[in-house]
Amino acid sequence: MIELDSHFKNIIEGNDEFAISKVYDSAAISLILNIWTLLLIVVGISEVQQLSIGNTILNLVLPILIVGIPVFILIFIFKALNGM
Repeated sequence: MIELDSHFKNIIEGNDEFAISKVYDSAAISLILNIWTLLLIVVGISEVQQLSIGNTILNLVLPILIVGIPVFILIFIFKALNGM
């Protein structure tokens, strides 16, 4: 048990290069898989809805903007009102 505690302490302090490299490797793999997933979503929607790639990307981004911008504005307004 003492060995395990010192191992976690070395990881937290940044002394374990192998564990740190595994964290960076898993982050890189996660990024690659997320990009691949997004690509598959765009191609799939493009095929199913018979749209061009550009229209498909717009089809994915537009709802985010329509919902996100008003939410951002409301948050900004509420923060400004609470700061007065």
